[in-house]
Amino acid sequence: MFLVTILIPIFEELAFRLFLKPSGFTIAISVALLLFFFTGDVYYIDSFSYYLRILVCLIVFFVIRRFDKKVLEVYSSVSPSSWIIVSSAIFSLAHITNFDPIHYSVWYLYPIYVLPQFFMGLIASTIRINNGFIWSVLLHMLINGFGAWPKLIT
Repeated sequence: MFLVTILIPIFEELAFRLFLKPSGFTIAISVALLLFFFTGDVYYIDSFSYYLRILVCLIVFFVIRRFDKKVLEVYSSVSPSSWIIVSSAIFSLAHITNFDPIHYSVWYLYPIYVLPQFFMGLIASTIRINNGFIWSVLLHMLINGFGAWPKLIT
């Protein structure tokens, strides 16, 4: 319950939406966390590979921080609305892993299954830009809480 309602929303918002108000620091955190997110299991510490992934992500973070002016230059060459769409698309595709086991014979249906996450990503991104990071985190916690509380009651 704590993981789904508190920790996952914080981690996902840091990874998928922190960079929408760009600075060298926010981009470095988001890229490092996205790398961590997409290279293996995030929420369970299991082996040496987990710590190796953390080390690689820290290296990526410091490399981006070292070249943050160039990174910001590249970031600025893309429109903010494009970053919102990219962020929402990656956020929704990351939620395909919610469907376990994945049936590869119907892989083409999974993007339809995660359309709600895409629209939630658009809304959370807009809230993050207009109202601040904490509000997108709180929205995410609220939405995850609605899904988690019934399981707790039964």
